[in-house]
Amino acid sequence: MALSPLDIVPMPDRIAKLPRDHRGYAVPFFVQFVDGKPVFPLFDPVKWMRCVGHKLCWICGEPLGRNYAFPLGPMCTINRVSSEPPSHLDCVVYALQVCPFLVNPRMVRVPVAKLGEVRGPGGEMDEGNPGVMAIWMTRSYSLLDTPTGPLIEVGDPFAVTWFSRGRAATPQEAADAFIAGAAKLMTNAGIEAGEDGIIEVTRLIIPARRLLPDPDLVREIIATPWPSDYRSIMVSE
Repeated sequence: MALSPLDIVPMPDRIAKLPRDHRGYAVPFFVQFVDGKPVFPLFDPVKWMRCVGHKLCWICGEPLGRNYAFPLGPMCTINRVSSEPPSHLDCVVYALQVCPFLVNPRMVRVPVAKLGEVRGPGGEMDEGNPGVMAIWMTRSYSLLDTPTGPLIEVGDPFAVTWFSRGRAATPQEAADAFIAGAAKLMTNAGIEAGEDGIIEVTRLIIPARRLLPDPDLVREIIATPWPSDYRSIMVSE
């Protein structure tokens, strides 16, 4: 029988203190319990406030230092918005190597509507799986008040590392995921705000592109803003 990442990847001491589920996975600090059982897709809103108010790690619940690690999907590296507070770097790296959703691109999020009357994160959560995540290291973040709940705007990064399938992402994997995420953002912007929305998203894409392992792999984004046909936007400088 092949070993799983849970069997192979060393568990950080802080995560080792967390409770385990029936499979042996550590239950992150943020997870909401329903009827006494952890529901991994859902966060506990009280713990969200504790993490933000007391600078606690989202994953292990212990105090953070001056460096904040945000695991971001490609779209979030463009708009710089996260629904989750930051974590320790080693906690994020462990999660990206072991969490089934983050390791397996074929897995999708469980729609919040199927989980009963529980609270999901602010903003509009993409139920897909980008297959690639970035570890966004920063020393600052701020809160955003939105109609659907609070979000976090991440500060300027001092390091960005890309992961896919539990390992470092290849430059092409990172570029492909970035292009797909950028196209979704541009499509949504075109639907909601027309040409002005597309221009604004393009303004965000250009600097975000520089954070890729090989920015030259991303030169063009194709979106389908309603009601126009395919739209090609050049983003290389």
